[in-house]
Amino acid sequence: MQEARKDGWRSEEDILLANIVIKHIRNKSTQLVGFAEAAELLGRTESACGFRWNSEVRKSYLNEIKEAKLERNQIQRASVSKQVTIAAIDEQDTKLTITDQIVELARRQQKLIENMAKQIGELKEEIRIKNDELQQLIKVPKVMNEVTLKEDFDTMLQIFQRAKHLI
Repeated sequence: MQEARKDGWRSEEDILLANIVIKHIRNKSTQLVGFAEAAELLGRTESACGFRWNSEVRKSYLNEIKEAKLERNQIQRASVSKQVTIAAIDEQDTKLTITDQIVELARRQQKLIENMAKQIGELKEEIRIKNDELQQLIKVPKVMNEVTLKEDFDTMLQIFQRAKHLI
């Protein structure tokens, strides 16, 4: 009589493997992803799970696999129909939204232009003030030169008068 292998599969493991793989079939995933999930839960390799599924377990779950594929297809058709409907609604909303976006963009541009006009006015006023200051600064050296020339002339006269007294 043969002894049972220590690494043999128990019926609970087969059921868990089947449930996981069928879930992945139903959810538009692949059996390979199911094998990976089962391997992690069962502490076995993905290859071992795949081999067990294909050699033993799958044969016992043909009806469940067929139902999972039908359910997957129904979900997929419903999803495609829903996507088409959503796309049509989005297209309608987009048309309205584009108009709204254009109006909003025009409002923003108008505010931007108003702000720029205000800044231009402020800059013109600042330029006027700076020009006035510049004119004042230009006049100051002339006045200072006239004062300096007069002082220098008076100093020179004083020097001549001293020189005259010395002679």
